[in-house]
Amino acid sequence: MISKAFRLSVWTILVSLACAQPVRISPPQAKTAVQQPDVRESAAVVDSKGVVHVAFQAFSVERKRSVVMYARIAPGERAAHSEPLTTSAPGVLPDLIWSKGRLLAVWSEKAGEGGSIAFASSDDNGKTWEKSVLPVRTDLPTAARVIVANTGHIFVYGSARVADLGAENEIYCLRSTDGGKSWTNASPSLDIQGESVQPFLMEVSPSHLVMGWTQTDRRSWKVMIRQSKNGGQTWEPSEVVNDDPKLPVAQPRPVAVGDRLVVLWTETTAFGKRLVADSFEKGAWGKDRVLSGQEVTEVHYAVLSTAKEAQVAYLTKSGSGQLRRYRLYTLQLDPGKLSGSKPLAPPEMVNESFYAINFAPVNLKSGFAVGASYRVSSLMWKISLFSGEKKRSSGDILRLAPDLGGRDRALLHLLPLPDGLVVLYREQPVRQATTRYSGEVWLERVRVPK
Repeated sequence: MISKAFRLSVWTILVSLACAQPVRISPPQAKTAVQQPDVRESAAVVDSKGVVHVAFQAFSVERKRSVVMYARIAPGERAAHSEPLTTSAPGVLPDLIWSKGRLLAVWSEKAGEGGSIAFASSDDNGKTWEKSVLPVRTDLPTAARVIVANTGHIFVYGSARVADLGAENEIYCLRSTDGGKSWTNASPSLDIQGESVQPFLMEVSPSHLVMGWTQTDRRSWKVMIRQSKNGGQTWEPSEVVNDDPKLPVAQPRPVAVGDRLVVLWTETTAFGKRLVADSFEKGAWGKDRVLSGQEVTEVHYAVLSTAKEAQVAYLTKSGSGQLRRYRLYTLQLDPGKLSGSKPLAPPEMVNESFYAINFAPVNLKSGFAVGASYRVSSLMWKISLFSGEKKRSSGDILRLAPDLGGRDRALLHLLPLPDGLVVLYREQPVRQATTRYSGEVWLERVRVPK
């Protein structure tokens, strides 16, 4: 009888052999930064033909400044086409989406003592771009994000100090109804006092937009929600989601599960940080429910939803020195249990490490999965995929072969394909691990076992 460990080893080898050869996305003259938690310095999408498009922040050795790069690679190609989206001004913090045959990108550029937001669109699969600067000036570069609503309207949003919005950081939201040629102000927080940060915008249903953010007046902290039922033309009164305004809050994420709105966030108690959620039901917000266990030093999370449930992946950091531990969990969240006293499904730990873990969740045909990059020894890093009921019984179901040359790998993105995954990761030599800009972006197309 063949042992379970031997079967798993053989399966891992076969899967690794089935992987396509990795392709370098970043050109030699562009060096990428060390991955930071909750700082989005890259974005990636797959279009309807399987072409992968990537926008990422890098340091140009030739120009001696930060640039925003764009790269694309089609199935079967062994080399990526890459080019800078930025021209003369330094560019940072890009976002990229693919919608109805168009590529849309936004990023922040240095402009004098402040910043500006650049917008670019491509109708020919990234071969040519039309670029413009949005009509908003910020005091510092800002992490702008872009979405396209069901109506076709484009929204660019973020948080920054904007002269027209007040003296503190506020939410800005610009709407274009003509494909990006002109823009109008659709900001939801003009009448709110205090500092607004960490916004997140989503479309729950056609013309129904929900924006979430955190608000502080230095005496209280609030998770705010504002809804628009007419595509961002007007916004309904603000709603406070969290129960205890004395606890600092961060990382708000609204998510739609069927016809129900759920909001997740992290909050800080006297003992540390924890992950919390609440749901909107019968015209009111319910009681906050703690999703994570004991308070920890750090919590970072991501959430994906289906028609019936939300799937959460979250990473905790606890302890220090020899007691430091990073733990990656997954959690199945039934919103119907949030509003009552029914016990929630317990989280499941899928990985633990003395070193930092980078993770990304993904919905596959076979169900929810979470990928993670982690260090297993002084000169070995792995990128593994953990999925469904296999997490507890057999560990990772897919493993990218570790680089035996001792190169630090940090997972950036997982993109689903009909028969597998696109894996994007950052890689750098161990000897350069203390250098911020010394990495490269790589891509692999991987088949996922059924």
